[in-house]
Amino acid sequence: MLAGIKIHKATGPNGIPGRHLKELASELAPIFTTMYQASFDQGRVPLDWKTALVTPAFKKGNSNKAENYRPVSLTSICCKLAEHIIHSNAMRHLEDLRILTDSQHGFRKHRSCETQLILTVDDLSRRLDNSEQVDAILFDFSKAFDKVPIDTYSTSWIITVSEAQ
Repeated sequence: MLAGIKIHKATGPNGIPGRHLKELASELAPIFTTMYQASFDQGRVPLDWKTALVTPAFKKGNSNKAENYRPVSLTSICCKLAEHIIHSNAMRHLEDLRILTDSQHGFRKHRSCETQLILTVDDLSRRLDNSEQVDAILFDFSKAFDKVPIDTYSTSWIITVSEAQ
């Protein structure tokens, strides 16, 4: 995992460059293994993994308007690796046991919003061609991030999520 790090990714709040982790992968692997296992066993996450450097990223339109920006959270590469380990193992388990329905496309390999849309349109067309009833409920979550209050005077800030008591 360490050897596969993309070296040009942002470092996050702890400032550890991906290049260092990649170049020292073989030396650091046992340390990371111990650290991750301890975190999983104890059900605790190191404090710096709960910290994100949040910075606005321009979307489109007038760059002087706050609503044309979206927040981007830069987190620790070490935390991202732990998340990847958890996600890949959980997905492998769910897929091996065939727990997920075939219609589930989100967060799955070789599936996307586009593949979901193609299957939905195909199913809708087939039912309409067969004169079957079609019921649909549609939600529009456009600009959902624009509803989050932000400090328009700040260009970046750090958010720390405290552990529940």
